[in-house]
Amino acid sequence: MIRHALRPAASEPDGALVLIHGRGADEHDLLPLADAVDPERRLVVATPRGPLSMPPGGAHWYAVRRIGYPDPETFLAGLPHLAAWLDALPETTGVPLARTVVGGFSQGCVMTHALAFGPGRPAPAGIIGLSGFMPTVDGFPLELGGREGFRAFLGHGTYDPVI
Repeated sequence: MIRHALRPAASEPDGALVLIHGRGADEHDLLPLADAVDPERRLVVATPRGPLSMPPGGAHWYAVRRIGYPDPETFLAGLPHLAAWLDALPETTGVPLARTVVGGFSQGCVMTHALAFGPGRPAPAGIIGLSGFMPTVDGFPLELGGREGFRAFLGHGTYDPVI
């Protein structure tokens, strides 16, 4: 089971927003963004916690052996749990995946891409990718075709010396 934080909407939600943290953070890291992007609290916001604990501390979604290429063993072991959590989220929030935007920062961005473009995955309403990349993992093909009109926002800082 994926640990997570949940910020309810003020009333019946118009949609949902999932924010996935980066390396060394936890489910509380991106939660303050909820009020910044949705001050009226029209959305229910969920923030899952990565399953791994490793140096330098905090939670991780996968081991980093080489930038741009998630460690296949840890990536492929954790992704099904995150996908199952996301697929079950509509039962908790009452908001279908078709009205849910999934976003993430750094490792969370990589997991966002995996959830949106992984083999056989249903498309969310859109994605937000911050300071990340598309995962290149042996045995994990991305399905990018047939996504015309798919909503995506990708952003990156000017002074990031890593990614």
